[in-house]
Amino acid sequence: MNKDLQYFPLSQPQMRIWYTEKFSGKTSIGNIAGTLLMKRSLDINLLEKAINKLFEKQSALRIRLTEEDGIPKQYISEYKYFAIEKKFFRDTQDLNNWAVEQAKIPFRLYENELVKIVIINFDNDSVGIFVKIHHIISDAWSMALIGDKILDYYFIYAEGGEINEPINDYSYIDYIKKEQAYLNTEKFIQSKKFWTEQFKTIPKDTQLFTGKITNNLKSERASFTFNKGTIKKVNKYCTDKNISFYSFFFTLLNLYIYRVSNEPDVTILTSIHNRNDIKDKSNIGMFISSLPTRVTISPNQEFSSFAKKSSKELVKFYRHQKYPFNSLVEDIRKIHRVSNVRISDVLLSYQNKKMMKQQFEKETIWYPNGHQEIPLSIHINDRDDIGELCLDFDYRLDVYSKLDIELLFDRLRTMIDSVISKESIKVDEIEILPSSEKEKVINEFNHTSDHKPACLSLVSIFEKTVDQSPGKIAVTTKNENLTYGELNIKANQLANFIINKGIEPDSVIALKCERSIDMMVGILGILKAGCAYLPVSPDFPTERTRYILHDSKVKLLVSSKPTNDFNSECESIVLSNASIITESNKNPETIINPESLAYVIYTSGSTGKPKGVMVEHSSVVNRINWMVNEYNYSDKDRFIQKTPFVFDVSVSEIFTFFFVGAKLYLLEDGEERDPLQLCEIINAEKISRIHFVPSMLTVFLETLLKDKELLQKCSSLRTVFTSGEPLKSNHILCFNSSLFNAHGTTISNLYGPTEATVEVSYFDCPPGVNLKNVPIGKPINNVQLYIVDKKDRPQPIGVVGELCISGDCLARGYIFNKDLTLEKFIDNPFEKDKKMYKTGDMARWLPEGNVEFLGRLDDQIKMRGYRIELGEIEAQLLAHSSITEAVVITKKGSGELKISAYIVAENQLKATNVRSYLKAKLPSYMIPSEIIFLDHLPLTINGKVDRKVLVNISNKQPVQFDEVVMAQSKNEKILSAIWSEVLDLETVGVNIDFTELGGNSLLAAKVVARINKQFKINMSLGAFFQNTSISQLSSWIDANKEMSIANSSIRRIDRTARQRK
Repeated sequence: MNKDLQYFPLSQPQMRIWYTEKFSGKTSIGNIAGTLLMKRSLDINLLEKAINKLFEKQSALRIRLTEEDGIPKQYISEYKYFAIEKKFFRDTQDLNNWAVEQAKIPFRLYENELVKIVIINFDNDSVGIFVKIHHIISDAWSMALIGDKILDYYFIYAEGGEINEPINDYSYIDYIKKEQAYLNTEKFIQSKKFWTEQFKTIPKDTQLFTGKITNNLKSERASFTFNKGTIKKVNKYCTDKNISFYSFFFTLLNLYIYRVSNEPDVTILTSIHNRNDIKDKSNIGMFISSLPTRVTISPNQEFSSFAKKSSKELVKFYRHQKYPFNSLVEDIRKIHRVSNVRISDVLLSYQNKKMMKQQFEKETIWYPNGHQEIPLSIHINDRDDIGELCLDFDYRLDVYSKLDIELLFDRLRTMIDSVISKESIKVDEIEILPSSEKEKVINEFNHTSDHKPACLSLVSIFEKTVDQSPGKIAVTTKNENLTYGELNIKANQLANFIINKGIEPDSVIALKCERSIDMMVGILGILKAGCAYLPVSPDFPTERTRYILHDSKVKLLVSSKPTNDFNSECESIVLSNASIITESNKNPETIINPESLAYVIYTSGSTGKPKGVMVEHSSVVNRINWMVNEYNYSDKDRFIQKTPFVFDVSVSEIFTFFFVGAKLYLLEDGEERDPLQLCEIINAEKISRIHFVPSMLTVFLETLLKDKELLQKCSSLRTVFTSGEPLKSNHILCFNSSLFNAHGTTISNLYGPTEATVEVSYFDCPPGVNLKNVPIGKPINNVQLYIVDKKDRPQPIGVVGELCISGDCLARGYIFNKDLTLEKFIDNPFEKDKKMYKTGDMARWLPEGNVEFLGRLDDQIKMRGYRIELGEIEAQLLAHSSITEAVVITKKGSGELKISAYIVAENQLKATNVRSYLKAKLPSYMIPSEIIFLDHLPLTINGKVDRKVLVNISNKQPVQFDEVVMAQSKNEKILSAIWSEVLDLETVGVNIDFTELGGNSLLAAKVVARINKQFKINMSLGAFFQNTSISQLSSWIDANKEMSIANSSIRRIDRTARQRK
């Protein structure tokens, strides 16, 4: 540093700009640029003289920055007269093209001039002044002062006078000294207390957007002007209600944020000039600051009274406006122990053109610098002198699109019309949706009506195909085929047996069997008897099976094997029973209506008990007809049934084939988890359509990418469907790199809950395009999707709400649970005499009519395609006599979602005990991967369980087992390292079962891939599940390596022998 210069610290507003500059790198984020156009000719020489006088009088324009040991400092450079750059332009457009680019050229921050002024000349002899200045030495008020003072000086010179102002005895440096003194006053301490109280809790995100905030600060500006008629009405309203113009818009913006976020606690930033006396107001410099305003919305209060209340709140905030914004942010960081603080993502500023002198007609043109820190800044430019109001929206491109801003302006305009058109309107009554946008989200996006075929029962469609192609193969397994005629006969025999037992139509009959021909006979036989099938997995714990049978009040259980998992009220019959085979093989004459019940599937329930969803024939037929027509299915297609039939995705797999007279291949249980087996079957059976849960699709695709021979075996696949979990960009990338590039296979993302018959929306991913976000798409035929707020009002495009479903897809309700049915299946507010199902899923409309899924409102999740209520797991844990508290959450582990249970127990419990207990109560996919014991659960200030803290508590200790044997051999140590990495554990015992450590089928696939790579062998997933401890795996690897060596030796000997011949 130069010892002859006097250095000063940066002011608090300057420090904020400096921090932003440091964060954003070499960008134009600190630039302020504009042109003052004079609608007359001026003497260029006098204008240059006036500009120089401004530099002489206003020392802030001569500020230079330097930095020492990371600390910024500033000094005032000596004034010297300098020639002003002059440029000629044909017209304003020519000027703007140049100025826009200039505004985006960054200043060199240190030891450099931080202002650039250019005198502008036009063809018509009018002139202008272009000013580009760094925000660290200037603000919007200063820009107005620059224009006013230059013209003041100019006219003095033009009249032959001289500038006789006394030397300015107050400068920006004096403001800094005054600010430093304030930091040591009682008022500063009082303001600190005030703001600490205001932000004792951190404001929630406003959710004005769902774009991801990144480090890319690029921005654009969109400007809109209200018509004069609207402004006149607003002015009259404000006068009548005694509300300031600014308070009107301030209240309006707060209410908009409340409505789209469903959050009554709203915080926005507002700009304050921070010039508290006449000396500050007449000086150029960086004074402006941001003032956070936090208000609580009262939905039932009248708008005008709420606006007055907001005005009073603003006055309260203004009393403490001198408290530095930087200090407030730092205070919040310390109080809440957080590293990153975003007080608000929205800033509102107001500028009245009266602040600028009107010596003659002139115009100011502002040029955005193309970068900004805050996602959205809204600037109100009030030209009440000409009755004009303009809103400038500066928006970050990583968060908003231009269309988002256009829609936002239209909604604000709609809110204004709503407020001024109805006397005494309440906050929650204000209309937010423009009529055109409302028409879109309710009707245009749901224009899905389709001609419905006369035949609307699954049975009649099946029997029609049987009549047309009785000798054609219908279903096949590894060991057995059945033609349509043979399948029909077997189904008829079972149906007639059920009818003759006196079971009435629309009754529910349980079906317990593995994936097999028996399963297909059982389903079709039950349907042909006019009844509904209730799938029960042989793998269900006895207690769960008994609950389902009791809750559904079934009178008959059909099974492939003898079973005793039923209550005394339920009769059991085995499909191989001789009395079934002797029944008539003719089609029963039972009348089956479209409204007849087709199946009941039990899904996870938040109360701790699963609930049975009743679905009618017409809903299934609508779903399958849509898919058949949308994807041009034909009898040449080959289908595969791979989903366990207790999950609703199986429904379309089971029934679609007979809609087009095609063939269905039934996998053996377990084959769906083995990519190698799947590839072989796809190749042998020429499968053309297949469904995957995204997580299992990843395992399948990774297998194909590693083995080109396996990839070639999948050449018959035309379409891959996914549902059950969010489909992400990495899935698409992997798919395009494998199946699309090799065979042109396409992928479609589907979405739907069990209560709406499998899937209700679809998105066909553009072929070969690597999407960043994959929506769940548009509604299928005869289905309507709505996204609503907490009061079931339609949400605007791009705004998050609850996804609701209506149309021909809806289930009848929950079996023997009228209260829950009434709660979830409500009257459709958008269409008379229709029902609407509330999914509990968060979503938003995209502009083109696709829906983007954004997670759950409650604790229900989908993992590996299974729908799981975390509350059900918690309820079973709390039913344990030794467990006093339990919380179940999900978190990322080894690249996928995993379930973690946190338990407080009275007695000494081990994770193995808890898992064994849960295995008797819940399906395997609901068993937590991680079980952690705590002395007590962490709580928030308001007494709720602090789930954010729980996420960071992991179980890195070795899992407790009665006797743990550690790895000894080389193979065991390698396997132990693989398991530790995949299962996210420090150490594992060689005698512990994979599932006991939290392993599942997806993690098993990852382990197998690593084993095959490490040991250079070809282990299948099936072999792994037969050897589920490290000790067993080590033995299997040794045995198979010896076999591989032996086979290799035999092949080598045989080859040598042939060569000798």
